[in-house]
Amino acid sequence: MVLIMNLRSELSLPDVVSLTQQFVRLETENNHEDRMGHVIEDLLKPFGFQFLKHELSPGRTNLFALWEPTSLAKLILFSGHMDTVPGYNENISDLAELKDDRVYGRGTCDMKGGIAAYVVASLQFLQQNQEILQENQKGILLGFTVDEEDGCQGVDHLEELPEILQLFKRVSYCILAEPSMMQLHIGHKGINRYEVTFNGKAAHSSVPEQGINAIYMATEYIHNLRDYFQELQEISSPIGNPKLSVGTIKGGSATNVVPAQCVLSIDRRYVPGENPVEDEMRFKSMAKLIDPHVIFESSVVGWPYYLPDGEKNPLVLKLSLLLDNAPWGHLPAYTEADLYFRKYHIPTIILGPGDINQAHKTPEYISIAQLHLAVTYYTRIIEDFVNK
Repeated sequence: MVLIMNLRSELSLPDVVSLTQQFVRLETENNHEDRMGHVIEDLLKPFGFQFLKHELSPGRTNLFALWEPTSLAKLILFSGHMDTVPGYNENISDLAELKDDRVYGRGTCDMKGGIAAYVVASLQFLQQNQEILQENQKGILLGFTVDEEDGCQGVDHLEELPEILQLFKRVSYCILAEPSMMQLHIGHKGINRYEVTFNGKAAHSSVPEQGINAIYMATEYIHNLRDYFQELQEISSPIGNPKLSVGTIKGGSATNVVPAQCVLSIDRRYVPGENPVEDEMRFKSMAKLIDPHVIFESSVVGWPYYLPDGEKNPLVLKLSLLLDNAPWGHLPAYTEADLYFRKYHIPTIILGPGDINQAHKTPEYISIAQLHLAVTYYTRIIEDFVNK
């Protein structure tokens, strides 16, 4: 073991800015996440990490890197997704430009900067503290997931790998590096997206009574949804009110034809205490009252997440003090925290560098100061976990 420790102490550690740039230059827009996974594996292997892999589909493999002194060690999990939304070329991501104390490019904020920060923090700690990890029987688990931007299927399907589930039983808590400006976020809203297709009957517009106007059906439904939205605003929660919005409406073929079909897309955001399954049944029944033959589809289901006891949770109290009295709050967007907690029973804190308002935008960027702060905070969290 002494020889291994000496060897590792001589390994050069990556800089968080340059590592962020390296990750950003890899195009992983909702596909080909393995490009980044291979780079991460090559980086971590010399430091003694072992790897568990779960292939969601070709080119899209969840990667978990484990450093532990024994198979009984308690673990801390840091996790982030490798995929990005489209916009790689528009963001000139292959340059990963440094300008005005920022790194530019798709994925800088959401969330390759966060991944780079917890990789650097973990390697810095390991290089100097392997004996402490052995003495205290503590280990580090780093997660690099796929498909988050397109439905979180990567984390959702981890249950297919029994070895991962066994590891998760030893995880004390998870730090999810979604952009939060390095403030503690302890919850987020759930999400569902509906597509509702009303089917009428075409007719010439000169004799509209011979047809059934699908747009009128959709309009009636929209009016009902507006009433439902007002009802939802009576619901309060620690993370605000539920939300509902009609995003698109598509119908009709020509001005002089009674439309035979009209399609609505609806975005629904849930708060703790709501049940997405029951909500979907209500949406569907409201539509069927208007059109018994309506086609109703649900494309994304994600439950709301809120850490038990909220800001009074001992983990929140401890981390807040540890991180210079960092404030707590909640993230407006859905994250994998829901799945880590609901499916795998891992308490999860959302804590990452960058501003969520920069995510999915052109240009996307992250400040260098945030990257360095993330390394500092993640290192403190590891030190606290290992020594307690």
